[in-house]
Amino acid sequence: MASLRLLKRLARKHGTPLFIVDHKVLRANYRQFKQYLPRVQAYYAVKANPDPAIVRTFYEEGASFDVASMPEFLIVHENIKDLPARERQAWIWDKIIYANPVKTTEALEQLDQYKPLVTYDNVEEIRKIRKHAPHAGLALRIKVPNTGSMVELSSKFGAAPGEAIDLIRAAFDAGLVVEGISFTSAASAPTSRITSRRCTWWPAFSWRPGAAATIR
Repeated sequence: MASLRLLKRLARKHGTPLFIVDHKVLRANYRQFKQYLPRVQAYYAVKANPDPAIVRTFYEEGASFDVASMPEFLIVHENIKDLPARERQAWIWDKIIYANPVKTTEALEQLDQYKPLVTYDNVEEIRKIRKHAPHAGLALRIKVPNTGSMVELSSKFGAAPGEAIDLIRAAFDAGLVVEGISFTSAASAPTSRITSRRCTWWPAFSWRPGAAATIR
């Protein structure tokens, strides 16, 4: 963490108010996350701070990215644009998810060439994605209990759990590929127990084309 002396020097040089990001702390936090949750693929939400230098730091650490707009997607893409085509495509498929619950046709058409992974939670989105981004992979966004959160995100978006299998089947019937499920964790949650309940509430879900959905 930056010393008080350094902070004062920067304030004198640049004036105040001054926003300072310590990339050593970013790296340390990410590494700590991976240390204790080694099997979890962590996605940095670019909308939290889209500064290209921050994105670059997390990219170098091996992070994945949650984007909600084409500008955010392109900030991430800047780091991989010079990779060989096959390697770049594999990276996009594995490391980026486009999770905006409201997807414009223009954004989908721009995204389609990159073959990204995008979220959906209703039949209308399946039709829209099939028409404007048929090369995209899908992740079904589901509602989870929000009890205890300061923001009731499940009231904004997410499919009801009882709709999940039908929506996954509908996507495959439309010729799209569902890679998995997603949900929004607690927003402004006062305790980690709320997030823990979300992680244990929904069982592991596996699916392959032509087969029944399996919950285990």
